[in-house]
Formats: sequence, structure tokens, C-alpha cells
Amino acid sequence: MRLIIALIVFSFAFLHVKAQSTVERFKKAIIEKEYVEALSLTSQVINENPNSLELLDLAADVYVEMEYHAEALKVLQAALEIESNNVTFTRKYALALANTSKFTEAVNIMNKLFKKKGMDKNPDNLIALANIYLKADSLAQAEYTLLKARESDDKRAEIFTGLGDLYYAKKVYELAKDNYESAILLNKELLEPRIKLASSYYRLGNMEMDQTLSQEYFRRSLNEWNYITKVDPKNATAFYEQGKIFFLASKFLEAGSSFNRYALLRPEGWLGRWYCAQAWYKSKRFDSAVVHLEAVRNKIDTITVQANEMLAHTYFETKKYKESSDLYGTLTKIDQANYERYGYAAFFAKDTNTAVRAFYSAIEGPDKKCNTMFRFANLLMSMKKYDEAINVFSKRINMCEDTNSVKSIYYIGNCLYSSAKHDSAIIVFKDYLTKEINSIPARISMYNSFNAIKKSDAGKQYLTEAYQIYSKSILENPNNASTKKEGESVLDALCRINLESKEFASVIKYAKEWSDINKNSATPYVYLGFAYQSQNDSQNACKNYNEALKLDPSNVAASKNKKALLCK
Repeated sequence: MRLIIALIVFSFAFLHVKAQSTVERFKKAIIEKEYVEALSLTSQVINENPNSLELLDLAADVYVEMEYHAEALKVLQAALEIESNNVTFTRKYALALANTSKFTEAVNIMNKLFKKKGMDKNPDNLIALANIYLKADSLAQAEYTLLKARESDDKRAEIFTGLGDLYYAKKVYELAKDNYESAILLNKELLEPRIKLASSYYRLGNMEMDQTLSQEYFRRSLNEWNYITKVDPKNATAFYEQGKIFFLASKFLEAGSSFNRYALLRPEGWLGRWYCAQAWYKSKRFDSAVVHLEAVRNKIDTITVQANEMLAHTYFETKKYKESSDLYGTLTKIDQANYERYGYAAFFAKDTNTAVRAFYSAIEGPDKKCNTMFRFANLLMSMKKYDEAINVFSKRINMCEDTNSVKSIYYIGNCLYSSAKHDSAIIVFKDYLTKEINSIPARISMYNSFNAIKKSDAGKQYLTEAYQIYSKSILENPNNASTKKEGESVLDALCRINLESKEFASVIKYAKEWSDINKNSATPYVYLGFAYQSQNDSQNACKNYNEALKLDPSNVAASKNKKALLCK
């Protein structure tokens, strides 16, 4: 029996210690301004201590700080049920009603309070009523109430802070500044008027025509922010207001940093996080933007569409192509620029059907999308959709006049060649050469087209011309990488046709020239090996096959012929 009683006593003691521990943690979090932690404990503290006015009061403060105004209202209502005549709770309850846009009810409660003896002259009551009027945007009533409060006590900093808020709301920033400065003179410990003063200085700096005075206001604003964040680095409001100022000034990197600090202090401060997402997005810090966009997009109804569009773009920029494509697919309205991005996202996500549909939408809008059409046509060509590519290239030629329209003619020729429409390809390449008279690739394509219809002799003149253009260009600019690349194409074609016609001396000539311009390519050495082997010069054939295998150990032709010749 004693053992059972002891266990019961121990259990009650344990629960009491646990409850104390929760309360102490709650109070400690408030003192240290760790409001996220305090919020996580608030519900438990209230449930375990439903009749503690002290804890109900602290809980209401936490809810207000974290902008859980409906919850604050419930807690204050519970406190008033315990002590209905408590003036402090009545004021806080009225302000909580105003925070939930119940302005008429809030004013009525304050008016009932004023009917009690002496309450209508109490500065705290007048300040509370003025704040309710300010929240309701009833500025005339707010001004009257604040001036009445100042008559009662002209040494209260909160009254001057309220007057500052009044004139700030009226956009009379000079008077706002004066009243905030007066509030600070009366109580240097208050940070709220400093936050508002910093904002007022910034507004005045923007409005001031005199450059020297404007810079002075900006300097004062910055000094106030530096002071606030140094004295109270956990002041979420300060970082929020600072972020707004930077955002309005289009200083998006600075705004992103300020709002990011705010988000760390207020993870569920959705409006601040929306500003943060926009600031990072506008400064192209997409990795940072994506975190806030994912968090906020379904929290504020009015921004969901815009946030999803930004997030789809952000996924694209961070190479999350499937997520980008999937999200674009849910949007009901997409502009042409986003359709293009949607197309690439789907393409990189290996959803080519969706990619093609998106690109068609991108080019069929009201705006000319010359670059989009060019890229899309090239994409279709890479997908071997040659007829579709020709249609898009042709549309671009009709709509746009630039160098890419000329290139489009060449690509149409390539599409026709790849579709085995060689006669048509020849006509298009000839047209292209009238516009790009020194084009080496078009001349090679002309030869290939003639060769495909068994008219290689007719095509040889184009290879000869291509070689002449290359030779002249390489002499004028021997280090030009583009010329060298085109030269390799010409020399490759010349080696091939001369090998086929058994003109081995010419193969050797062109292959050696090729090896001089690209010492890392195995192909010219393979051609040299073929030419020497065909002339029964095994020694030089082996030498060149070995050289080819040094550069490309997996080269099948060189390896096979080396074995056939029993090369060392």
C-alpha cells in the first residue's frame, strides 16, 4: 500500500515538475525573444494553466507578436471571463478585435470603458482607442483622440509614436519624423518609433530634390536601421520594414537579405516571405527564391497564380526540369516567354511531345518570337521532325529579317537532304549561296547532295571552291578556330572522294594538311594509312595506323588494318 501511495505521489510530483518546466521554457523563450519556440509552447501552457491571468496575458502577447490575431482574441476573451473588470485586458481585447478587422465592436468596447469614472482621461485608454482608429483608417478620429491624450499627458512617448503613425499614414513624413523623434527623446529604449523614424527618413530622402539633403536623410535612415538591428537582432518587425524599404527602392539583394532574416524569426509570416521570394527572384537568386515560393504559394490566395508561375521559372533556372514542366502544365494562363521555357523544361525532362506543344504555343502568340522560332526549328530538326522543322524555319523567314533568317535557308536545305529530298536540297543550297557566297558548309552540302543522286562530278566544283575559300582564309587568319573546323570538313570530304576514285596521292596531300591543323584528330592518320596501304607501302601504313591508335585507341578501322598488315 505504501509503495502504491509513493508511486502516486511521485507521479504527481513528476507532472508538476514537467508543467513547471514547460512554463519556464515558455517564459524564457519570451524573454529571449524566441517567439517561434514560445508559440510552439503557448497552447500547452494555456491548456495546463487555464486560470492563470499572467500566462494568458503572455500567451496573448505571443499570438499578437506572431500575428495569430484570432487566437489572441480567444485568449483575451478567456482572461476577461475570469476578471471582467480588468482594464488592461479590456484594452488588449479591443485592440485584438481591431486586428481581426472588427473595428466597430472594438470602438464600442472602448466607449463602454470610457463611461467608467476617470477612464476617458486615462492616456493608456486614449492611446489604445487611437490605435484602433488608425487600424480602421479613421484618421480624423485618431488625430482627435491622440491630441486629447497629449493634453492629458505630454510626456508619454507612445502618444507621439501614435501621432507619428497618423502623419505617416497621411504621407506627411516631415511631421511623422518630428513626432517619432519626440517619442525617442522621451524614451530612448523604445524601438518602435525608431523603426518608423528610419522609414520616415527614407521617404523624405526619396522626396527631397536637394541632393545633399536627400543623402543626409538616407544616411540617417541607415544609421537608425543599424542601431535597431544591433540593439535588437531578433526584432522581426525591424527586418520586415527594412526589407520593404529596400524592395520599394528596387534594391532587391538587400531586400532579400532583410526579409530572409525576418523569415528566420517568423517562419509563418507569409507576406514577408512573399516579399522575400520576390526579392530573391528579381535579383536572380533562384536557389534562395525557391524555398520561399514553395512555402508561401498556397498561403495567400491572391498570389497563388503569380507564385506558381515564378516557381515554375525558378525550377527551370535551378535545373529541376521535371518539376518545372509539371508546374507549367497546371497553369491556366501562360505567356509566350513562359511557353518557351515550358518547352525547354519538358524537352530536358525527356517529354518531347509536351515540349513540341509548348513551343508551338510560344510561336503562335501575338508577338514575333524570332529567336524562339529559330531555336524550336533546330530542336525539331534534332528530333528528326524534318517537315515540321521546315515549316517553322519558313515561317521565321517570312516574319523576321536578320542573319538567322539566312541561316534558316541553309537549315531547310539540311532538312531536305536528311529527308532524302536531294534535288530540292540542291535548289535551296544554291539559293543560300547567293546570300552567303563564301559559305564552306553549304558547298560541302551541295557536293553531298549531288553525290547522293549519283552526280558527284557535278558536285566536285563545290568542294574545289570550298577548299580555295578555306586556303585563303587560313592564310589570312591561321589561328581562327572556326576556319580550322570548316577546313577539316572540306579536307575530310576531299580525302573521301579521292580515296573512292583511287587518287591516293591527293588523299595523302589532303590528309597531311588536315593533320597539321588538328594534331589531336586520329581520322587524317587513318586516311593516310588507307592511302599508303593501297599503294602497298606497309611501313608508312603501319606508322600512320599506330599514330591514329595513339590518339584514338578504340579506332576500329586503324586497329583492324594494323592487324591485317601484321604491324608492330
